[in-house]
Order: sequence, then C-alpha cells, then structure tokens
Amino acid sequence: MEDYSSTKIHNEISYNGFLSFIDLAKQMNYKFIFFNESRDNQKYIILRHDIDFGIIKDVYELAKIEKKYDIKSTYFFMMRNPFYNM
Repeated sequence: MEDYSSTKIHNEISYNGFLSFIDLAKQMNYKFIFFNESRDNQKYIILRHDIDFGIIKDVYELAKIEKKYDIKSTYFFMMRNPFYNM
C-alpha cells in the first residue's frame, strides 16, 4: 500500500484513510460493484464520488488508486455551481 500520509483528499478524508477503507473492505470479502450490477445476496459496496467543488488532480489520483486496486466506482460531477461552471 502506498504512503499518502501527508496528502488529504478533503479536510476529513486522507488518501491513507481511503486505502485503509479499501483494504478492510477487501479483507471482509466485500465486492465493489456499479449501480447496475446484480446484488444477489452478496456483500457489496457501491462507491460513489460526488465532485461538487474540488481539485481535478485529486479526483484523478483517486481514480488511479481505484484502477490499481480494481475498485469500481462512479463519479458524479456538478456541472454548474455558484462558484464555477464546467
């Protein structure tokens, strides 16, 4: 597991915390699935990221981590906001 100890995704979430979450979920045999996948009585996690206001570099770093650990997730981007428009 990489060491991101000095890097935070958000004030309340660090990369190391996210990696610990992934590690624990996998140890407990949870499967990461997309919204449209079958949920037939197995342990699963539907991971969703709401990107309302943030740095795209951090979002990209999360995506790279998820790809490395074969984590399925969905990103929702707020296209219009009082602070910016995409």
